Amino acid sequence: MRTYTVCVDDIIEIKEYCKQEEVLEKQVETVEVKEVSTALVEEVAQEIVQDGEKEEKLEIAVKTEIPFGFEDVEDVEDVEDDQDAEEVETESIAENTLVASVSEETKAIRRKAKVKKTIFLAIKWGFLLLLSVFFLFPVYALLINSVMPNEQLLGVKTLWPKYFYFGAYKKMFNVEYLGYLKNTLFVCVMNMLGVCFGSSLCAYGLAKVNFKGKNIMFMIIMSTVLLPGTVTSIPLFIIYNKLQWTGTLLPLWVPIWLGGGAMNIFLVRQFMKGIPHSYSEAAILDGAGSFRIYWNIVLPLVRPVLVYLAVTTFFGCWNDYTGPLMYVADAKESWTLSLALYKDFGIKNSTKPSLANEQMAIGVWMMIPCVILFAFFQKELMEGIAAIGIKG
Repeated sequence: MRTYTVCVDDIIEIKEYCKQEEVLEKQVETVEVKEVSTALVEEVAQEIVQDGEKEEKLEIAVKTEIPFGFEDVEDVEDVEDDQDAEEVETESIAENTLVASVSEETKAIRRKAKVKKTIFLAIKWGFLLLLSVFFLFPVYALLINSVMPNEQLLGVKTLWPKYFYFGAYKKMFNVEYLGYLKNTLFVCVMNMLGVCFGSSLCAYGLAKVNFKGKNIMFMIIMSTVLLPGTVTSIPLFIIYNKLQWTGTLLPLWVPIWLGGGAMNIFLVRQFMKGIPHSYSEAAILDGAGSFRIYWNIVLPLVRPVLVYLAVTTFFGCWNDYTGPLMYVADAKESWTLSLALYKDFGIKNSTKPSLANEQMAIGVWMMIPCVILFAFFQKELMEGIAAIGIKG
């Protein structure tokens, strides 16, 4: 059996030539895909006619990358379909390869982004850790020094005591200091109530009540913030002395009820401006007066900012030393804790020397109420600050 070399297109011409010669089925062993001339195709067709074995089946095997077998020369059309399918498959493989390459690139980009994020977080947390150590080290030193023996404090400074000594904490446990504690708590509570009531009442008038000169009055109130406390201390002392309030606790809490302070008024006013006027209008239609609207409607809505003001006011009054020193220094029964501790442990004298560990222990005692109050009202403080920013 002979072997003929033709191309796929030439097979169609061979088919047509065989039809003209009335030869429908011939046998060709192999057809290799290769470009040839038309003359060679005619020669092949002549050979097919001469070798005619009509009983045998005509098979043409096309040698490509994937071999195909054909039962008839007419099956060449199926070759084209298979080639189209092969092209589609090739394109699909190319697309899959492209998708795979894109996927690898995406993974690489994500990997780099993850590395950058990890580095950023490490730097951020490292910086926050250093900042925390910077701010917490004084507290650590206060606690450690309060339980160190005094001779170790006066010698070489160390970060850990040779042994723990708690005798310094016993100095405040006496009846005299219970009286000072009662005075301090009284002043703190009265100031907290005065700030909440006075500032909220003034802020309600400036935020919800319409009257002539409201903005001018608000500007005058805010201008008082520019006056430092040292400028007004002498005039205030003269006024309280003429009122015969010196030597009593009245100067430490009565004035705060008369307005609550300019900055406190400003904060509550900004919060109240965010409350819809429809609430007040609906209450007026129901017959409510201005004070009832303030007490029953507006005041409960400004609770977050009032809690914030109350807690910060307690911190200020608990640690206040200048006010008691000015007004009750000569009346020992009216001393507050800050003034009493300064008189007993802050001044060095030969008759009653104060030890370093005792001073540190007193600092710890004064810090404990503030820490407890902050721990209990931490959520309210954060909500109050956030609400002030949103409403303002």
